[in-house]
Amino acid sequence: MTDQRTEPEKVRLKTRDGREIEIECPICGGQTFITARAPASEEGAGFQHVIAGREVRYGRQNLMLTLPVRCWACSNCGYVLKFLILEEEEE
Repeated sequence: MTDQRTEPEKVRLKTRDGREIEIECPICGGQTFITARAPASEEGAGFQHVIAGREVRYGRQNLMLTLPVRCWACSNCGYVLKFLILEEEEE
């Protein structure tokens, strides 16, 4: 699978409470980031980065979970930030 690299850009993220924030690298303070995205298929479905883990209930491992994430790499130092992609609630 071939990744398509974007040009370094400033990233603004929408928070759960509706605010928009501009992210900054916690290591070097850089404000431009790059991301790798796989080309989407014709149906709009493509490769999705996820974090996988097991849910723990009452001290025992339960179901396997995967949470979709978006990865941004600092264009200055290369530090990778991962953000969970949460579905929007219907009002």
